[in-house]
Amino acid sequence: MKRKKPIFISLTFTLLTSVFAFNILSNKDVIKVNANPASGAGYYATNENNRYYEGISESLVGEDLMVALSTLTSTNFVSHSYKSLPSIYQYSDVALDDNTQMQMIYTGSAKSFNSGGLPSSVNKEHVWPASWYGNGTRTESAGSPGADAHNVWPCATELNSKRGSGAFDELDFASSYKAYEFTRTDWSYGTPGDDDSYVWSSAFNYSNGGPDSVLYPARGHRGAVARILMYVATRYRNDTRYPVKLHDKPVTEKSGRIGKLSTLLKWHFIEPPSAFEIKRNNEVATRWHHNRNPFVDNPDYARRIFYYLPEPDSSVVSPLVKSVIEEYAPSSNEGIKLSHTSLTLNVGETKTVTVTDNPQNETITWVSDDQSIATVTNGVIQGVNAGTTMIRAEGNETSASLMVTVHEEGSSDILVESLNITPASLSLKVGQESTLSVSVTPSNATNQSLTWQTSDASVATVNNGQVNAIKAGNATISALTTDGSNKSASISVTVTNPSSEDGYHLVTNISELNSGDKVIIASRDKNVVTGNLSSTYYTSLDATFNVNKDAITSVDPVTTILTIGQNGSYYTFSNDNGELLGASAAKSIGYNKGDTDWSLTFTNNGDVTIQNQTSTYGRILYNANNTGKRFTTYTSATGDFMLLPQLYKLVVNEESVSDKAHNYATLFLDTTADECSAGNVTLTTWNTLKSEYNTLNSEVKDYLYDHSETDVLIIELVARYRVIINKYHYENFLLNSNGDEIYNSTNVKAAAPTNGINNAPVFIMFFMFSVMTFIIVAHIYTTKEQ
Repeated sequence: MKRKKPIFISLTFTLLTSVFAFNILSNKDVIKVNANPASGAGYYATNENNRYYEGISESLVGEDLMVALSTLTSTNFVSHSYKSLPSIYQYSDVALDDNTQMQMIYTGSAKSFNSGGLPSSVNKEHVWPASWYGNGTRTESAGSPGADAHNVWPCATELNSKRGSGAFDELDFASSYKAYEFTRTDWSYGTPGDDDSYVWSSAFNYSNGGPDSVLYPARGHRGAVARILMYVATRYRNDTRYPVKLHDKPVTEKSGRIGKLSTLLKWHFIEPPSAFEIKRNNEVATRWHHNRNPFVDNPDYARRIFYYLPEPDSSVVSPLVKSVIEEYAPSSNEGIKLSHTSLTLNVGETKTVTVTDNPQNETITWVSDDQSIATVTNGVIQGVNAGTTMIRAEGNETSASLMVTVHEEGSSDILVESLNITPASLSLKVGQESTLSVSVTPSNATNQSLTWQTSDASVATVNNGQVNAIKAGNATISALTTDGSNKSASISVTVTNPSSEDGYHLVTNISELNSGDKVIIASRDKNVVTGNLSSTYYTSLDATFNVNKDAITSVDPVTTILTIGQNGSYYTFSNDNGELLGASAAKSIGYNKGDTDWSLTFTNNGDVTIQNQTSTYGRILYNANNTGKRFTTYTSATGDFMLLPQLYKLVVNEESVSDKAHNYATLFLDTTADECSAGNVTLTTWNTLKSEYNTLNSEVKDYLYDHSETDVLIIELVARYRVIINKYHYENFLLNSNGDEIYNSTNVKAAAPTNGINNAPVFIMFFMFSVMTFIIVAHIYTTKEQ
């Protein structure tokens, strides 16, 4: 009698094998069987129970751990273009407490933004500079560190320029330069008391923000910088195109080296990942690259790697790197421990430090990095001169260290006596911002750091003195001392709504102007604006003003439009060619001529004194005399004919490029919905959509093209567009400004919506395999039975 059971079992087995194999391919949540460094890559989104790292062995350290993490973070990495980064910033870099504000790297300052775009005066900062990946060229291609959202963050344009390609290290506030974010008055030297609330630089001006300069980010944002750089050095460890490595030097090198590693590690441990950083890591992983920053998820990876990783081009670990890890790493249990991690004493004073843990019974040798500041003998430390130095207890295998600060005998802290905020009051329109400055008395107060508060965050917020206008209303902004003196100062802020009218609007306060603003010099009393520069003056042109004279509604095409800039406390005006407006004498102005620095003083009604820095050259006035009718510099008093001018600033339409793109996508989908369901999209409908598309400007068309891979609404638009084109063969009008077809773009093909049927070939392959297996097994058993 023939046995049927084995055949039934074999059939069941092969079918189950097919289904199981198919599930492995189609379901990324299936538990991996053969563990490898990348076995958890499918858990990039939630990292539930740290499963993204399930293939990373706990025994790995040094280079082995770095290589394993490189394998993991490179697996299934989704590349995106550098240009498209703002599309993820609108999710990843939104402030935790206000989803209308985008947060900046290095300071945490926030600015209002539109969906899919960057705030004004903000660009993309390569924390590991784009020209310093060791490949000899500036690299921003998709898949490179230069387009990696984990590395490229929103940053104030001015601060980005100031930093250049400099490395990172701690600086002495008394001998370095305070770097503001949204103004070019950025080279304040040794301003006392700003300390940790600002970014500091070793470079004096923008041109020196190079590879030999150092940046010291604001407190609370240093740890994030360290984790960004550690991520880049790890993610691209296995990619020979980008030989990036961290070294323990405060300099950036073309060979792909940046530092200073020991300082970065210190920041990493004393400033653990913040809630904002964790959220950003999750957003970039989920929405963008499908990989994670391991040092945000598991900060101890830094200890496990860098305590054992030799300095580049060396066979030994930097002693300072090991020392910093021993001192600051919370889970470091590698060796010697001391009773103190820091110590303060006066000149001539002695204090004793003891070894509290010596698990390997190492012989201890005590060393002072600078014996002119402090000496050490068997743990007894003596202050010699005022200053700071490192004291080390060095063993045969491990070491421990502490920072020692020596003061002059009898020195004590000097408390703040009073604060003064400038300006005394502030008027802003919604969406504008202004930075306050604070003077401290006495100027030699020991601790001059401040905290800032607002009485109504719904009206105006404040961050390190930068005020952002949120909605119309009134708020009080206060600065408070942190040295125990309990001193404070406050100013009132009035926020008004901007005019809904697009065009040039009257400026009534210096706080309304920012570098890069477009302005027109005008005389509203005479309904004229500046025309061409003729010899030594601007001619006047008729212009149309609104009833209240607070907006120019129509200007002649040859109107002179100037761009505002800043040079210290002075302002500059440049034309379209970048030439600066200057004065060489009274009644004599010209481009790149004489003194190009101007002060601006506004009255309550919007009149402005545009005074040349060389006071004898005078101020810009409008000569309304019948034979005059010109704008130039005068030293005469104002009167019936000599009029103070006004400045009108360009206000851009509130509807952003992304809004317009999304509006068109919605229009397209809504217009075609019913006809698509009925299977009859008419040519009339198509021509209407084409006409609407042709009314869009080039920026909107380019936005649709550039976001056809990343924006869900635009992906849906193009997918339906492709179906209609294929079925009806209508005109292909969806082109960007270069004439590229969105329909035929690589992005669209890659981003086309999918469903289960796309996996049919895979399933069929496994089903055929099952059938063949069944036939073979059945034949074997049938033959045996015969």
